[in-house]
Amino acid sequence: MAASDLGPKALNVAALNDLCHLCPTWTQAGCALNAVSREVSKLAANVRRRRRRKLLALRNEIRRHTFVTLRTVKGECSCWWKIHGVRDETVVLERLEMRHDKNRFCVIMVPLDEWEAKFEEWNDDEDHRVSLCQECWYDGFMMYPHVFGHESD
Repeated sequence: MAASDLGPKALNVAALNDLCHLCPTWTQAGCALNAVSREVSKLAANVRRRRRRKLLALRNEIRRHTFVTLRTVKGECSCWWKIHGVRDETVVLERLEMRHDKNRFCVIMVPLDEWEAKFEEWNDDEDHRVSLCQECWYDGFMMYPHVFGHESD
């Protein structure tokens, strides 16, 4: 008697039996789903490992610098930022100059995943720009006497 004579359920059993014979390496260690799950877990671990290595290299690169320029939003002036620290997944930056409509210096956290999209250039590669950034950083709010009510001497 052929499997086709037994109906659809018998065909399913026959097909699963054939599948098990075609994939013996998957079924030796248990269910095929477990084998697939193990393979997916290995792939995910490799992706996480590559991402960690990439982020480690990026964190080390950022730690070597002090000042940076970020890409600007359309219609906004370019400005300089001081790197305060690099965390596991983020970079903490403080703006060196205040915006005309603000009375505080902006502090932001940039996720490392977004760094490449926001990064424009390092400001501590040229001596002239480094001195300008350092001067701006040291002067701080004293550069804005009209905002804080301090008149320069």
